[in-house]
Amino acid sequence: MRLARPPEKPQAARMDAPDLDPDEVFLDAVEAVVLAALECIGDDPEARFRFSRRLLDAAQQETVSRRWS
Repeated sequence: MRLARPPEKPQAARMDAPDLDPDEVFLDAVEAVVLAALECIGDDPEARFRFSRRLLDAAQQETVSRRWS
């Protein structure tokens, strides 16, 4: 898990970097957003359920839309 930001590089250099795995970058970003949201939500089980339900709904919707496109 990498949450620290690497030094800024120009956009083109970042996209062409052979050691840059777009899936890993995406998953790191998702993880950071989810952890930040959970920190804001706190220990409220209902709020955590609503948040996780929205994540699941978004993932399912994207899966269905990609399947039909």
